[in-house]
Amino acid sequence: MFKKLIVYAAFIIAALAIFTAIFAYAIVPYDPNEIDLLAKFEPASLGHLLGTDHLGRDEFSRLLTAASISLNSAFATLFLILFLGILIGGAAGFAGGRTDQILMRVCDVFFSVPTVILALFFVGILGTGLINVVI
Repeated sequence: MFKKLIVYAAFIIAALAIFTAIFAYAIVPYDPNEIDLLAKFEPASLGHLLGTDHLGRDEFSRLLTAASISLNSAFATLFLILFLGILIGGAAGFAGGRTDQILMRVCDVFFSVPTVILALFFVGILGTGLINVVI
């Protein structure tokens, strides 16, 4: 009984986080990049739920906006990888033989390199930015 309650609670928290990330731009109380030097380092209050940073930017608004950007980039990456996986897997399965072996060895090379090092390699080659991170 208790394990089911934990699963339901985790599902509700995850659904709430995803819902909040999807509609973040509609529910943020302040512009996340608006600088207000008179309001810098304010503690948490009803006006600023998580307080403000050294430039007076609302931390709650910045957190919601960051969650939205993270969710969007995760879904973009997921759909790009899904498309590439179907394309490469379909080509390997359809052609078979030598083409299948070559594509599988290329995939093995990518799987053998640690993920963080591979990500740093691509960022070094392509540069920074959300589009390059998705690629």
